[in-house]
Amino acid sequence: GVQTCALPISPSDGGIESYSASVSNGLIKHGETIVVLAPYFKDCISLDSKQPYAIIRSPSKLFLRELWMIVILPWLIKKYNVKRVFSTVWLPCGLITWLVTRFIKIPYFLSAHGSEILETQNLKSPFKHQIRKRLRLFKLLTFNNAKGIFAISNYTRQLVVSHGIPSEKV
Repeated sequence: GVQTCALPISPSDGGIESYSASVSNGLIKHGETIVVLAPYFKDCISLDSKQPYAIIRSPSKLFLRELWMIVILPWLIKKYNVKRVFSTVWLPCGLITWLVTRFIKIPYFLSAHGSEILETQNLKSPFKHQIRKRLRLFKLLTFNNAKGIFAISNYTRQLVVSHGIPSEKV
């Protein structure tokens, strides 16, 4: 079935970028047809043309990117007859997916990396710290309403479960 993934895919060798590219390639190898939503960056067109899946790029500006995703995700779900959504990060992708699937009833799945559970303790920016702190309830709603959560390690799984997420989802 067709799947929409909301991922940060860029030429960076960072952990989340590598993870996102690996997930996308793994889904393709398992016969899935996917459409990827990812933020725009300089020279992304040359990277996108080499991928075995369609990548639809969002604006990279904060808040404009999120607004764009809120509008485009329902359209993609309808246009491509998407059966499920997989988000490799809870914010903004998972949160937006949770909002959209309140109206369009399809299952969604999340990745858990551990940092999203510890984020309010580890953020150095006071602005980001306040935003993430205020979004805690939405984070729990996003995780609790996911059909399944893919933790990247046993430690991460324990962190997710310790925050009240049912263990059978992780």
